[in-house]
Amino acid sequence: MQQNSSSSTPSTNTILYACLLVYPPMALLALGWLYLQNNSLPSLWQHLWHKPIWNLLLGMGIGLIVVTLSQLSSNSLSWAKKMEERFCPFFANLTLKHIFLLALLSSIGEELFFRGAMQPVFGITLTSLIFGSLHILPPNEGEKLDIFSKYSWTIFAIAMGFLLGYMYEFSQNILAPISTHFWVNFLNMYFLSTKYTQNPQNHSTSQNTLKRREDNAT
Repeated sequence: MQQNSSSSTPSTNTILYACLLVYPPMALLALGWLYLQNNSLPSLWQHLWHKPIWNLLLGMGIGLIVVTLSQLSSNSLSWAKKMEERFCPFFANLTLKHIFLLALLSSIGEELFFRGAMQPVFGITLTSLIFGSLHILPPNEGEKLDIFSKYSWTIFAIAMGFLLGYMYEFSQNILAPISTHFWVNFLNMYFLSTKYTQNPQNHSTSQNTLKRREDNAT
């Protein structure tokens, strides 16, 4: 039996519910872990108010640089273009409000957990490797990719893990990596959504890939 090609793509509500189930508990787990680390939760809270505007602006500036490099890569490098096409079905129909919420939840949850709670225990290197290993491109049946293209998002996430980790060490304020993480996620999701909304050919290419996947399954 043949199904609609969009059925294999999670709906907007499914994506939002998944984020609500993952990121708030992740943030709470991070706060609990921090409290167990010699009662370091008050220290983290105090650091939030150490030059907060400066750290938010620092994070935004670095985030804009990362996004600029990401957009340049997607226009000139094949592996970056393939990674962009993989994410198209997930973000093409998101509204600006949805994108903002996803970026906010993911940046706060992941930075509190990985940089705030895990990094002081495991160090920057191991934390960055764990962070990156959890970022894997959605599978695409029937498409053969070289190793670099297959793990491009993982490699990018590991590099971002080191960047965010050193930002946290430098600023001693979790707001800086949260701000960078937010702007990278928000702007990349926004550009991805608008790019495929305004260019139906790119969007249809991704939908055709999903269609072929379903035809193979049936």
